[in-house]
Amino acid sequence: MYPRYSCAVNSSCTPLPADVRDTVTRTTEETTVWNTALWALIVCASVCTVGTLLGSHAPGRMWRVDVLELRRRRRMIEVLEENTRHLYREPDAVGVDGC
Repeated sequence: MYPRYSCAVNSSCTPLPADVRDTVTRTTEETTVWNTALWALIVCASVCTVGTLLGSHAPGRMWRVDVLELRRRRRMIEVLEENTRHLYREPDAVGVDGC
């Protein structure tokens, strides 16, 4: 699996020294570990990205009670605006013709 011989062009193959063979083996194993770690990182990042994009958005995660409270508050504001609208109207002129 790992190279045990050094073969140059137009020369005979000679065995690699043991320390060189160990270095090649160690480097290949380290590369395999780093490649595996990189792929694991890419897969996890992809899964998280897809999960975030396909997951529910913030208003969809609101609790039922929060939604009801928000509707009540909006309705209260509408009622208050309807009831106070007459305070901001211009008063009707008494005795003025519409000519």
